[in-house]
Amino acid sequence: MSVVDLNDTIVAQATPVGEGAIGIIRLSGPRSKEILSKIFRDRKAAGPPAKWFESHRLYAGKIVHPDSAQAVDEVMAVWMKRPNSFTGEEMVEIQGHGGPIVLKQLIGLTVELGARLAEPGEFSKRAFLNGKIDLSQAEAVADLIAAQSEWGAKNALSQLNGTLSEIVRRLRGRIIEIMAQIEAGFDFVEEDVQTFKQEDGLRLLGEMKEEIGRLLDSFQTGRLYKEGLRVVLVGKPNVGKSSLLNALLNEEKAIVHEQPGTTRDILEGERMIHGIRAIFHDTAGIREAENSVEEEGIRRSNEILKKADLVLLLLDSSRELSPEDQQLLEQINLRRCIIIYSKSDLPPSWDPTSQIVGTLPIIRLSAKNRTGIEALMEKIYDVSLKNKLIKDHNYVLNNVRHYKGLGKIHLKLEELTLGIGKGLMKEECLVEELRIIADDLSGITGEITSETVLDEVFSRFCIGK
Repeated sequence: MSVVDLNDTIVAQATPVGEGAIGIIRLSGPRSKEILSKIFRDRKAAGPPAKWFESHRLYAGKIVHPDSAQAVDEVMAVWMKRPNSFTGEEMVEIQGHGGPIVLKQLIGLTVELGARLAEPGEFSKRAFLNGKIDLSQAEAVADLIAAQSEWGAKNALSQLNGTLSEIVRRLRGRIIEIMAQIEAGFDFVEEDVQTFKQEDGLRLLGEMKEEIGRLLDSFQTGRLYKEGLRVVLVGKPNVGKSSLLNALLNEEKAIVHEQPGTTRDILEGERMIHGIRAIFHDTAGIREAENSVEEEGIRRSNEILKKADLVLLLLDSSRELSPEDQQLLEQINLRRCIIIYSKSDLPPSWDPTSQIVGTLPIIRLSAKNRTGIEALMEKIYDVSLKNKLIKDHNYVLNNVRHYKGLGKIHLKLEELTLGIGKGLMKEECLVEELRIIADDLSGITGEITSETVLDEVFSRFCIGK
């Protein structure tokens, strides 16, 4: 993204591209109202719109070409006077019909009259530059739009409302408090007055380190909120993986056939479990490959297995455990595995409670009869989600930039507390190190941030936001 010129008036479609009942065009910048007044005609009011338009009031009318007066669309339009808008600038929103041709014409008219097409994320970037939101809140806007689960949306909304910003400001305030105490002592060196007590400083730094540590620990939960739970179905061929996937998704996603090896590639589908998105992967049966195609399918299965948050290992209850089954039991990371005692509608050939060593959860399940599915859903929740749906400050970390930044600060705090405790840190050096930490904290909210970082953040936004 290039450097934003706040003197420009920008325009973009704010609703998704494609056909829809309603399409919204958004303008921001000093000429927004002027451009609207040249193309909007109210159904009732007479005279140029610039004379009677009131801020934050929705008007019904039509958009016309400024030269020919030919109607382009029937619309609703609103003008928002600065600074009471999302960007903090003059803003206009035009709600027209959602056809791509009509919306393209509307944007074209505004460009003819002096607007330019907005770059990705430029509206949010202007909101940041104009002090309407900080950088972490701007990132929350993108997260809220892209949320794939109820928990993800709730967490993004908490960040948008300033939860993380408040945490960072409070931490920075404590750093400045310690700096002020130390620097005050510099003025009373000759009088031998102590304004900074080492034990108080260690206590404050320790409390900060603990708080940041809790946030860092929440990152894995934040990743679940954002990306979902990755569940992989594993087992030898013809054990019922494809049938289970179809039963979980309640659709015929995978081909089911008595001939083994019908799944050659990774199939996936998703459903919600207690508000968290769970992505289920049906893998090729893991065995000795008979041809290059099957070998590639098994290779992909092993790759996705490494990335799994949870493994469902299917063992056929109607057949004795084979050496392949035993090998899979040894291969799977047992700490993140649920055993599926599959085909439980058939007469059993072995007892899982006596033949599986350890405390692995076991679910008796028949994909054919749809029995055991809900029990499996609850067990997945208990094993992988129940203890992770935690809230600290009603918020968990889910942003890699924030995670890396706070991790760096946490490490510096550890080094400082160690240095102070051993008497190796002079007060002058301590002040400088604390100043660096304060700046690092400011970088999270964008008070001190390079243009490169801003470009990286806002380039991920959609156009119109």
